[in-house]
Amino acid sequence: MIGIGLPLIDVLVTPRCFLKCPICYTPSGFGIEEADTYEMLKLVDNLAELGVPIINLSGGEPLMREDLPVIVEHTSKNGTGVYLATTGYGLIGEKYESMKDYISWLGLSLDGSSPDVSRLLKGYPKQAELITSIMGHFTENPPIHKTRIGTVVTSKNFHDVENIGKILTGNNGYVPEIWKLYQFCERGPRQVNPEEFELDDETFFSVANGIKNNFNEKIEVDINPRKRMNNSYLIVLPDLSLVVPEGKRYMNVGSFRGKNHNYMKEHIYKLSKDGILDLEKAPSNRAMDLQ
Repeated sequence: MIGIGLPLIDVLVTPRCFLKCPICYTPSGFGIEEADTYEMLKLVDNLAELGVPIINLSGGEPLMREDLPVIVEHTSKNGTGVYLATTGYGLIGEKYESMKDYISWLGLSLDGSSPDVSRLLKGYPKQAELITSIMGHFTENPPIHKTRIGTVVTSKNFHDVENIGKILTGNNGYVPEIWKLYQFCERGPRQVNPEEFELDDETFFSVANGIKNNFNEKIEVDINPRKRMNNSYLIVLPDLSLVVPEGKRYMNVGSFRGKNHNYMKEHIYKLSKDGILDLEKAPSNRAMDLQ
């Protein structure tokens, strides 16, 4: 079976994280149960049997799982692509070295060019320094995988996005393949005073289109307004329960715990038939085309 007509599957392998970002989209609290290694590998097996072409592995911070290299390698050897989404904190080291050849795409975030903006959005002032150091490592040690940078555009950093682009493209070294601009959306239990970060459509598109015009010859810029994400992908929480993003909330839509690929196929079809999952949106929100 091939993965045509399937939604993007985002597997949150852990709720744990090094950071406490006030704009965090993670749909679970910090205390949710974490499926063990066996359950995670069984889930990966079933998604491969279902025909999912690529799986997002995220969190929380997935690097906080000791068995992450096992999950990544197993997923890849099943013939399924791996998109690993991480803050980048603690990335370069033994764990990354053990699994880097099994990663298809590495997803990193950069929401501010300065310590002040980074502290405001991530609670961590050295985000730009961290991403720059990772890009420097990739310049000296070119990875097999590709890299995508995500920037959440908010009312607090829309004026800084141009500077972020200069960081990503101006070092005469490794340049990520994709730069994805997300319009901030109020959604998720970890967000703090989300109304302070809201950005209207007109400002977002003005900034995003300007960035695309200025940087698209150096890096592919992908623009993602908040409405595109509604009902467009399926999130598997760390305890293998399921949610779908809808407006300002995540809708609970069941669980894959203890289920086989036949159940998963039927459940996804039902969610689509009931209008909960919009598979027409799925291609524009997939992790990445592996061709």
